[in-house]
Amino acid sequence: MQNQDRSAVSRVAIAASLLIYVVSWVAMPGVSGAAATSPDVNLAEALVTQGDSQRGIEPCAKCHQADGGGSEEVGAPRLAALGADYLANQIQNFRNGNRKHPIMAPWAKLLSEQEITALSAYFAALPPASNAQVPKHLNPKDGAWLALYGNWDGRRLPACQQCHGPLGIGVGEHFPALAGQPYNYLVGQLAAWGTGERRGDHDGMMAAVAHRLTLAEAQHVAAFYAVLPAAQAVESVRELDTGIWVPSAAGLRPPAFVVAPATALKSQTQPGVQQAAAEPAGHAQASRQRGDQPLAYGAGKPQPAEQQPANETAEAQGTAGQPAKPHWWSSIMPKAHKDALSHQGPVAPGRALTDERHFQPPSRSERPTDEFGEMVALGESIFSHTYRHQISGQYVGNDQVCEGCHLDGGRLANAAPMWAAWVAYPAYRAKNNKVNTLTERIQGCFAYSMNAQASEVGHPPAADSTTVLALTSYLYWLAQDAPTGDRQMPGRGYPALAQTEQGFDPDRGEVVYAKHCAVCHGDEGEGGYAGTEMVFPPLWGERSYNWGAGMHRIDIVAAFIKTNMPLGNYLELTDQQAWDAAAYINSHERPQDPRFNGDLAETMKRFHGGEFDYYGVREARDGSLLGSGAMSPPTSGAKTEVDAD
Repeated sequence: MQNQDRSAVSRVAIAASLLIYVVSWVAMPGVSGAAATSPDVNLAEALVTQGDSQRGIEPCAKCHQADGGGSEEVGAPRLAALGADYLANQIQNFRNGNRKHPIMAPWAKLLSEQEITALSAYFAALPPASNAQVPKHLNPKDGAWLALYGNWDGRRLPACQQCHGPLGIGVGEHFPALAGQPYNYLVGQLAAWGTGERRGDHDGMMAAVAHRLTLAEAQHVAAFYAVLPAAQAVESVRELDTGIWVPSAAGLRPPAFVVAPATALKSQTQPGVQQAAAEPAGHAQASRQRGDQPLAYGAGKPQPAEQQPANETAEAQGTAGQPAKPHWWSSIMPKAHKDALSHQGPVAPGRALTDERHFQPPSRSERPTDEFGEMVALGESIFSHTYRHQISGQYVGNDQVCEGCHLDGGRLANAAPMWAAWVAYPAYRAKNNKVNTLTERIQGCFAYSMNAQASEVGHPPAADSTTVLALTSYLYWLAQDAPTGDRQMPGRGYPALAQTEQGFDPDRGEVVYAKHCAVCHGDEGEGGYAGTEMVFPPLWGERSYNWGAGMHRIDIVAAFIKTNMPLGNYLELTDQQAWDAAAYINSHERPQDPRFNGDLAETMKRFHGGEFDYYGVREARDGSLLGSGAMSPPTSGAKTEVDAD
């Protein structure tokens, strides 16, 4: 089995560049030839190239350019290949005041609904184009650590790609492409979100993100995405040295040793700007390939006048010079919650945090540079891209990744961190009535959370497989200096959520889900995708976790939601909302429990039961009992090799 795992590496080396290019191109939201044959194409072309002098509307191409690639000079965004629904929504936002602009706002009010539809379809059908340029004094790679990893510990700041997709190619109508957007436009929009000049984002998520960024961070992450024009995705990938372990755009690796600057990126002299913490743990590097060399970092200059073409690599030029002083940033202050996250009820199995601090795993920049370090890097790559990774994907029968339940690559306290799991095993588990090793626990995750029975091979990875070796190496490395045998480390698991007087109700939960969850996970729990690349995991249906996974329990999902959702905690759901949303999510059918023996009642009696488990007791929408209509695993002789999760 291990040799089979390793043989996949050579296949990736051959196909990596082509696959990444195809995924990046095809996955661009709105890229379609449909608009080219639209009866309104002439109407759109006239507005783009000529405008309407009678109504005082200038040609769209005057600012956005004929190719739709935008303009640095006037800070106009690229519109080419953005989703038609997204573009139409933005015109409506200019009309209703959610977006303010001295030119776009009045023009938007003059457009008819037919014109809005025609223009949106026209730009959506254009090939990806970018006229972005970045200031010469900014090194785009300095923004990679926020774009690819975020800053979870301390600021609850997700990586940009966790919503906007790999390489910033966009996800659906709510999360537009960032790749190839003009630098000045990106910085300006982050500022507008922060000051409230731009609204209309779902639940205020972008406003929350902008409030947590410093000026320099906004500039560097804008530079990172500006140099990633969609039409040159494969060149960008090669320049960023993605390596061979990753099979698709969802698994793009960052630059070699992407290290948050040792001295935090600062706005230097700008008053009132949040200062970044010095090298937050976990924002450096996740993948090292042979021959990679550390990158040099400099704080750079904000807003220098001189620009360079986007397809050239900007080089850091030190910190000399004075930064520009945009008036909009001085009002932006850090804000993660109205109140700090608190534990809800007793924390099980971890201890409640008192004066102790959570364990801090090593920074990604501390990963060894030897063969063991390479295995650790492979483990993190599998952890983040489990279902699509060339090594582990053969054992996954749905569209799930380890990081979906264990946030920030298994680093984040109170999100079932892996450093707390490593020190707690071997351990007895009532679920299978035996002492489990950590290897068995990992195999159980594949059997249940990853639904291995429906995978290519029909079973979890063997104990001596490269998949298990890489994951255990990664977990071992994360737990360096953690107290072995401590099964109640602060931050372990999810803080237990006390039950409410109203209990939990899927009908109430449907309202909560529609308002706060569907924007990412889909109206039918189908997940959110950038093309074929999963960005937000499916929550029910055949691509979700099965009825044997721990997440099928309502209390576990409620605890996870309360502390960790929505992603980045840009708003804090009430306890009641968390319970109700969890009940709604788990009131839907999903893949069958692999322990199912053909008798629903017997399987429920042996392995399920209790007030937090709907399996075999609650009716689905079609009137059948949940579990009776579950998607069953293959019957070709494949079997579950372990019974643990």
